Amino acid sequence: MNLRATKSSAILTVTDEGPGITSAELAKVFDPFYRGEAGNGTPGFGLGLAIAQPRDRHARRHDPRGERAAGGLQVTIELPLA
Repeated sequence: MNLRATKSSAILTVTDEGPGITSAELAKVFDPFYRGEAGNGTPGFGLGLAIAQPRDRHARRHDPRGERAAGGLQVTIELPLA
């Protein structure tokens, strides 16, 4: 996890070092019970990212972005400071 600030916003970045996901799966990974190809064969129910998805109205309004990072998923949320 990384938190940094600019003059106008706070930027929170969380990186998962798992096996990664395809671009096609990126839109689905926050759906409850969705388990991507890389998650098959590992324990769990497909709820982790659904639970961790920002529920705060300010975080949703500022468009959390997911990116396929080398070896995992990276999510960045930018919030205004003022």
